[in-house]
Amino acid sequence: MKWENVYIFISSTFNDMHAERDILIKRAFPELREWCAKRKLRLIDIDLRWGVSEEDARENRKAVEICLNNIDRCRPFFLFFLGQRRGWVPGINDINPATLEAFPGLKPYIGTTSVTEMEIIHALLEPMREGVLPVRHIRGYFRDPACVQEITDETVRELYVSTGNTEKEPGREKPDGAEPDGEPANSLEAFKAKIAGQCRCVLYQADWAPDRISHELESVAGGIYKQGRFEHFRVGGEPLEADVLQWLRAEIAAEYPEHMPAEDGQDGAAEIDEQETAIFQAYDVYIPRREAEDAVLGYAADPGNRCLVLRADPGSGKTSLLSHLYLTKKFPGKVYMRLAGTTAGSMTGTAVLRSILTQMCADGLIDEKEIAHPDHELPFLFPELLRTAALTAANENAAAGTEAETDNVTTLITVIVDGINQFKGTAEENRIIPAQLPDGVSMIVSTVSGEEAEKAEETKEVNEAQLPDSVLFHDLSAMTSEEDRRTLITEYMDMFLKNLDEEQIRKILAMPGSSNPLYLKIVLHELRQFGSFDALMEKLSEDYGKTPREAACEVLRRIFREAKERSPREEQLLIRFLMMMAWSNGGVPRTYSAEVLKKAAFREDDFTQKDLEDLMMGMARELAPYLSYGEEAMDFRYESFRLAMQDLLGGSEGEARLMLGQLYLRILTERVEDQRAAQQLCWQIVRKDEETAVSVFGNANIMLAVLKAGAAEDVAEAM
Repeated sequence: MKWENVYIFISSTFNDMHAERDILIKRAFPELREWCAKRKLRLIDIDLRWGVSEEDARENRKAVEICLNNIDRCRPFFLFFLGQRRGWVPGINDINPATLEAFPGLKPYIGTTSVTEMEIIHALLEPMREGVLPVRHIRGYFRDPACVQEITDETVRELYVSTGNTEKEPGREKPDGAEPDGEPANSLEAFKAKIAGQCRCVLYQADWAPDRISHELESVAGGIYKQGRFEHFRVGGEPLEADVLQWLRAEIAAEYPEHMPAEDGQDGAAEIDEQETAIFQAYDVYIPRREAEDAVLGYAADPGNRCLVLRADPGSGKTSLLSHLYLTKKFPGKVYMRLAGTTAGSMTGTAVLRSILTQMCADGLIDEKEIAHPDHELPFLFPELLRTAALTAANENAAAGTEAETDNVTTLITVIVDGINQFKGTAEENRIIPAQLPDGVSMIVSTVSGEEAEKAEETKEVNEAQLPDSVLFHDLSAMTSEEDRRTLITEYMDMFLKNLDEEQIRKILAMPGSSNPLYLKIVLHELRQFGSFDALMEKLSEDYGKTPREAACEVLRRIFREAKERSPREEQLLIRFLMMMAWSNGGVPRTYSAEVLKKAAFREDDFTQKDLEDLMMGMARELAPYLSYGEEAMDFRYESFRLAMQDLLGGSEGEARLMLGQLYLRILTERVEDQRAAQQLCWQIVRKDEETAVSVFGNANIMLAVLKAGAAEDVAEAM
């Protein structure tokens, strides 16, 4: 099944709707993106609070045209919010004549209709371009007028009603002398009544929080509107985001009925599907690296019975490179690719071998009986199983009449394992590279170099000392070309239909870490979520450091600050949740995590366990671009974020390990045979202290579970 993009256009006025848009962008859409990915659908939400360049907005007068064009790119989905203000009403001098040629139906609305109203009219009522039909999937949300009555500050209140001249055009403050907000409430209410007769519209409520700060408004009118923010959005007593999610899931499923999630079976279909999703997501924006591509593909065509190890600094683009070559089918033969540490079946080397060999069985290359062995035996059996698979593939090619000349060895099987430094478990579990590959097989693995490689050696993870002497190495260089970096910036933002001004692009290019693709993507993702164009240059002036690790520190600080503004309790929950993740070995299990957090920090609080679970998952989804999480566990996707978290909370390792030990102990009290929990419990406790180890292993059932899990060596160390 082919991946497809799903675009959702969000229409609303801007300055009075930042809180609603934030709920969608940071909470609802990350969850929907996870749901879509399981169906091979890539969700792209279009939030145009900024994204129209200075040149297009002012000099070219194309702001309205860009909005209408983007609605057409997002058809058939459209989501809109209306409060108590109409927004900016553009006049004839604000619109380029070329816009009227492209959208001949626009002319009657100029000078009388706000941009937000134009968007809804174009999407639903009367499309302004010839040959365009109304959207099929549309839903509107009307803010309850009673909400605005809670705002007691008259200055702030004027931002949320149809008075004043504070609304922004897309990406910019209104030009001096621009038309005011248009006719006030009676005209807006008439418009609402008209569209409510054409599509489903829902009334929602919210609470006004006068002590909160709306940071998006700090640069608007000298910051006079920043004090206060709407929160606790709800529809009929249920969270607003839940209503949006329920509707969008149903509409997307109706539009793409053939896109169904895989169900697991003996062939490991669900694991393969999760891996395919992770690979596709790693390929969001790829800038060609010709030298590296030639080196990798040259090796794959003639591997010479040796494995290739691709090395680079963290975030340099190893995963994007390999994912690109995989998805564009550049590798020869039958190809099996895995991203280490991203799914339940990729946490250790032997788990990856089991997954790949199971897929080879499903492809008919080897017999299931040949892999009916314990995991620890698979590394020793792997070379011979590859030989069998290659011979079977050669016979299939011959039978199909596609046999190629084999004097120089034709590659029949290509195995790719990205990020072997992300493996957890023991060194023995992760020694998966054969000293000699059989004929017809290439194997490419990637790992980190520099500081991260030194860390792997210290923690006994996969490192170069454990690799066979026969391997070949290729080092991926930094992205030094300004043209390449500029292309990555513009293409990444274009995915979300956003444009940056030249000044802003130059500001990003001047950042000391901009030669690293991951560093750039971290900065660009932060900008994408940011709601105010006015403060964009100020946002770009924040110190993102020189490396992805330092940029990750800045992101985490921002997330902690926002959590504290919502609630100090939420900040503490977030810190402890990420603290456990930072010192985990393979991620934090979803099961019982909230219960352990409550006991550790919220025992006397009025948080229910369900409250904690909801908050924990909400925060995880806000961090979605930087996390990998399946049905069982959540972990940092990039080691840079794990190290950043450890940098920020270096003195908390003991508390983190104690909570993790309690978590795995809790799991084992319910599932004594859970080998992973037993191994992880032991792994945490031997790094904690002797007293804790003795007290835990005083439980005979737990001791038995750990011994069954094969962790006797760690038990001896703990005792």
